Order: sequence, then C-alpha cells, then structure tokens
Amino acid sequence: MALEAVGAAEDAPLVGAWADSGSDSGGGAWALVVWRRPDLIVVDAGRPIPLWRHYRLTGLVGPRALAAQRGFESATSVPHGPRNQPFKLAHQVLSDLRLAGPRPPRCEP
Repeated sequence: MALEAVGAAEDAPLVGAWADSGSDSGGGAWALVVWRRPDLIVVDAGRPIPLWRHYRLTGLVGPRALAAQRGFESATSVPHGPRNQPFKLAHQVLSDLRLAGPRPPRCEP
C-alpha cells in the first residue's frame, strides 16, 4: 500500500508513505517507502528487525509502475551491506523528510 501511495505522488521531488498491518497494539508489521528520483528506499518491518532496501529506478519504471506490477523485479537493487542496518542515503532522505527514524507515527484513537 505504501508503494501505491508513493506511486500516486511520484512526480513530487521527495515523498514517503507508511503502511501497517492495522494492529491495535502497535506491534504489527509495517513498511515505509520513500521516493526521491531515481532512488526508492523501502524499510520492511514484517519481522522483528526491519530490513532496509534501496532500488534505483531509471527509464520508464517508477514507483507507480512497480506498484502496478506488484513487485520489484523491474527495479535495480543497490547493495549497501547488511539489510538490517540503514545506509547513508536512507539517513539522508529520512532527515530531509524531518523524520527521526523509519517507524510510523503512533496515532491515538
């Protein structure tokens, strides 16, 4: 869902979106997707330790196209070492979005 939201705003210079499992306890799975052309950063917290991924999108493939394909097969993966740790570019885009970290905000009902 976060990829679809980012895809809807892919013309923006910098955009990010969270999606979560909807768990009321706040401990469920979540994901953060951040897009700053040509870089797509995905933080996937489907497990206890979030995994950080970086994709470089060039040509006609953007977040909207990836969301339509329901996968990252058309994206070029950029390795940065262990996936359980953020990388320099990830820190930079989170800072540019004025986020202290990748976790979604807690919303009180």
